[in-house]
Amino acid sequence: MAENLAWRQLKHSVIEQLFDSCKSNVLEYEQPGSTGDRRSKQILSKTLASLLRSLPIKESDIGLMTQEVLGQIETFGPLADLVLNPHISQIQVNGRNRVFVEKDGKLLLTDRQFQSERHLTVIIQRILYPTGQLMGPNEPVRTGRIDDETLVTAMLPPLAPNGGALVIRKISHELCDLGALLDKHALSVPMARFLESCVRGRRNIVVIGPSGSGKTTLLAALAKLVPQHERLICIERQRELSLTRHINHLSLEYGSETGTLLRLLDSAVEMRPNRLILGECRGAEVVHLLQAMTGSFKGSMTTVNANTSAQLVSKLESFMLLGGENVSDTVLRSEISAAVDLVVQLGFDLGGGRRILRVTEMAGLEGDIVAQADIFLYEAGRRDGEGRFLFTGRMPSFTKELGAMGITLERRSMEES
Repeated sequence: MAENLAWRQLKHSVIEQLFDSCKSNVLEYEQPGSTGDRRSKQILSKTLASLLRSLPIKESDIGLMTQEVLGQIETFGPLADLVLNPHISQIQVNGRNRVFVEKDGKLLLTDRQFQSERHLTVIIQRILYPTGQLMGPNEPVRTGRIDDETLVTAMLPPLAPNGGALVIRKISHELCDLGALLDKHALSVPMARFLESCVRGRRNIVVIGPSGSGKTTLLAALAKLVPQHERLICIERQRELSLTRHINHLSLEYGSETGTLLRLLDSAVEMRPNRLILGECRGAEVVHLLQAMTGSFKGSMTTVNANTSAQLVSKLESFMLLGGENVSDTVLRSEISAAVDLVVQLGFDLGGGRRILRVTEMAGLEGDIVAQADIFLYEAGRRDGEGRFLFTGRMPSFTKELGAMGITLERRSMEES
């Protein structure tokens, strides 16, 4: 144990001295295999070799120390194998010595650590380098896409006073269908059949739930059920939905500019989609989306960060007010109930697994309140793994409308387990 501790302390000392010895541009990320990458590695290796010769380290250990030190400062550093692990969907770094991963929907604390705050800062800067964004005291927050499957959000002091913070989200395209979600026990077979019928029957759907509950994954799964002959336009802040299998689709990104999102929504309407898919609704754009849902673009979908369908209604009202809707609460709720047909609420079971907790119909107004009727529920058990999905016995009010489209909803199929 003492020898291991001494080795870790020596490695920490070597990394810090290496940072002191190298110019900042040597530590910046370069495209693998590029001239800059080869030059940086040569300088690092040469500087490291010189440092190791001046330290009390056995000749036989120099190769191993060289390998471990370079591994700690190249691109993802101590996170490298976590990034490559296909079973890990998210990596969360809270300062230099607390690294969490999300695996199978559950957050786990790892034993990974950075040698120092400076080490963490260097790795964050190297990770973000391909996005063209630099970080420092004047730019302490950055969000970017490293590649088609990796999104990064990072913060540095002073906004993160306890040390650098980093979240790496890996976009998985493998779980984005209802079959895979069934395998994960996120919903039941009757629920999957019902949701498929609603998508085919052009119901407007809002997916809700807390952060990390799988809203984007479910939205992608539902989008894949849209008939191939229909034209889809998908608008996201950062592209996460994989619609490449859909013949006629257009994916648009708006970054962090709300004004850009509003213009994109207006322009998208003019591009003759059959349906609109908005990755997340969080502001004034809801006015445009609800108008589209009640107009020519039935079967549109979005997500909202809300914990219940009642909270969803409240949030949509607030968003509409932000959009300049100067009307009574009753009129706002009337517009919401006319636009949204179905709310799918996601959450977690006792063991932390993702589940569809409720499928709720927005059933018009009762007085000045939006009527909500649960169609499916998830009933948690006393212990992890004992929960079950239930059909409430209430058939949706649009059953006849679907029947006129050749889509039959039968009570028997809704009750099957």
